[in-house]
Amino acid sequence: MFTIKKISLLIVSVMCIAPLFAQQDTLQKRVEVVKPYDPSISDAYKINYLPVISDTAKITPRYDYKTRYYHYNTLFSVKPISYAKMVGEPLKELYKSYIKVGMGNYTTPLVEASYHNLRSKNYSYGLSGRFLGSYGKVKLDNNEKVSLGYNDSYLNLYGKRIWNEFVFGGKINYSHLSGNYYGYNADIPLANVLPIEKQSGNSIGGSLFLKSTHVDSAHVNYRADLNYNYFGDKYNFGENNLNIKSSFDKFWQKERIGVDLGVKAILPNTALDSGSTAEINFRPWISTFGDNWSVKAGVSVFYYNTPRVSKTLFFPFGNIQYNLASNFLVPYITIDGGIKTYSYYDLLKENLYVTPGTFVEPENHKLHLRGGLKGVFSQVLSYNFSASYSIIDNMHFFVNDFMYSSNGSSFKVVYDDVEMVNISGMVSISPSDKLSFDLLGNYYNYKVALIDKPYNKPDWDVTFVTRYNMQDKILIGLDIVALSSRYAFDNTTSNSIVMDGAMNITLNAEYRYTKVLSFFTKLSNMTAQKYQIWNQYPSQRFGVMIGASYKL
Repeated sequence: MFTIKKISLLIVSVMCIAPLFAQQDTLQKRVEVVKPYDPSISDAYKINYLPVISDTAKITPRYDYKTRYYHYNTLFSVKPISYAKMVGEPLKELYKSYIKVGMGNYTTPLVEASYHNLRSKNYSYGLSGRFLGSYGKVKLDNNEKVSLGYNDSYLNLYGKRIWNEFVFGGKINYSHLSGNYYGYNADIPLANVLPIEKQSGNSIGGSLFLKSTHVDSAHVNYRADLNYNYFGDKYNFGENNLNIKSSFDKFWQKERIGVDLGVKAILPNTALDSGSTAEINFRPWISTFGDNWSVKAGVSVFYYNTPRVSKTLFFPFGNIQYNLASNFLVPYITIDGGIKTYSYYDLLKENLYVTPGTFVEPENHKLHLRGGLKGVFSQVLSYNFSASYSIIDNMHFFVNDFMYSSNGSSFKVVYDDVEMVNISGMVSISPSDKLSFDLLGNYYNYKVALIDKPYNKPDWDVTFVTRYNMQDKILIGLDIVALSSRYAFDNTTSNSIVMDGAMNITLNAEYRYTKVLSFFTKLSNMTAQKYQIWNQYPSQRFGVMIGASYKL
């Protein structure tokens, strides 16, 4: 079987090869080349694997250090370091005495003088005085010129002794106040006008004080004041004024407890239109504080006695404030009340032209409630805005007195119970220690019960003050005071009349020629406005004063 397969395979092979030999004689062996021969070599690739020796044996080096100690002697000398010294600003040079002399129109002389000891840790004493007069004439509504005859002068001698824990001091004072009753009714014929009268008074007195100077909170802090003053005028009306005040306080844990005491007596030397007045005031209080807030509360007990009334009254008082933002924003509320008494001398300082011998009843300030917002922005800007509501019984107002003087040149007082609203604002700006601006404004609203209007009380007033120091050589000050119209009572018609508003602009300038010698000028009422100080009392118009000052 195997032989048959071999024979069959051989026959097939011969049959396939036989045709090939049959075509060999007809094949052409010619080759045609269509382009030049271009030999090429194929790319060769480098083996990039690096040989690596894998060693499983690991050797960790070990170090062994041995330190040998040797002592070496060195020579070192210590030098002391000098202590630090706090060097303060150089002290400003002081002068013992000062004198200022000036002269202005309206025959207005000015003399000021003072003497004071230099710096001392143990004592202080001095003497100061001023003479200021104005004797020129002003024109009334009927074109008549009348003399003012005004004088306001004083002389003070003062001193104090300083110990480690307290200070004791005192003062002796004298003052003189005078002026003509020059404001008479211009509708009255001049022939029927009485001769111009003059008010003139002298005050002499003294005071003593004693106060503690403890710097810690373990001691009781105290202060005591004793004041005596005698005043008499040219009409033989006089009075003795005695005023004693004291205060004590001490810290108890986080609270501060204190009490204020006061005794006041007014003893006239005549009973024509005045009488003795006595007042005793007792004010215990307590206060506490936190990081951003403080509270104080107490009660005032007043006893007062006059020829017409004797009463004991109680008034709560206190205040609370909270610092919202590092003194930038501090809201506050205060409440107070009390009795306010007036001496004859106090009345003349308020209105020199009051009828001689006038007695004024004490005012009962039943309530004084104030709330506001204040703050300080660094040393450049500070402000204080507030609103208040007050209830005042027996408030006095001035009206012309035609019973004492037929020309109405003096004033009497009338009384009324008043409710008053006051809105006030203050802004102070000090861009540097050489320049400052201050603006203060008030709005008033009075509700009266008996009289027609709140006589001689403005509805608003505004004060602007600026100071500029030019290299300690030229000093300039500008004061602007403006107030609204006011009401007065006209006895001839028994009706209220309106006095025009007023604005007074005052410019002060000083030139320091040397450190001790200066020259100054003062321009007042620069707009030459004619306004009424009191009803029938016109003011001086444009005024100028020049002078010099000298330090010794």
